[in-house]
Amino acid sequence: IDSKENLSDIDKFGYLKSLLCDSARETISGLLLTSENYREAIKLLKDRFTNPQVQVSAYMDQLYKLKRIESMSNVHELRKLYDKVESSIRNLNSLGIPSETYGAFLVPLLTDKLPTSLRLCIARKMTSEIWNLNEMMHYFKIELVAHERCSTISIKSDKRDSDIEDEFTCAYSNFSKPVNLCVINAIL
Repeated sequence: IDSKENLSDIDKFGYLKSLLCDSARETISGLLLTSENYREAIKLLKDRFTNPQVQVSAYMDQLYKLKRIESMSNVHELRKLYDKVESSIRNLNSLGIPSETYGAFLVPLLTDKLPTSLRLCIARKMTSEIWNLNEMMHYFKIELVAHERCSTISIKSDKRDSDIEDEFTCAYSNFSKPVNLCVINAIL
């Protein structure tokens, strides 16, 4: 927003306010829509949200609050879990915090979020007594991709003898589709 030279500071401020939510919106609440307050809002938001320790704490808190996945059959939720963890690791790395500094803490936290059968698969592949986060994530990804491949369809049939319409639930999107689309998607 700030780099848009064709907008006045008042327009930028209005646009900025429309995009903010939760604590960011609260940070600048009370500032009237003026050019001077736009600059003040930018300063307040930078002070509040560019503090590296606050960012690190937010990413770690996000990881801590991830919900436990009970079953390997819930491939869609496992994918979301994997993606959230990978995203947080990338974000922490971009802040200059390598996974070696927090991996020992994160490994047991993450293993607790995984189904028992997945933990066992990963444990069989780990090469050292003390688990490495990057190695664990590598094996998590291998198992996840294998389960995604194996569970792309689960056939559900209506028990009527006539006019049976089979559907499948896509493991990627979690939506039901007619079987003929399944065949097309499997070929593609």
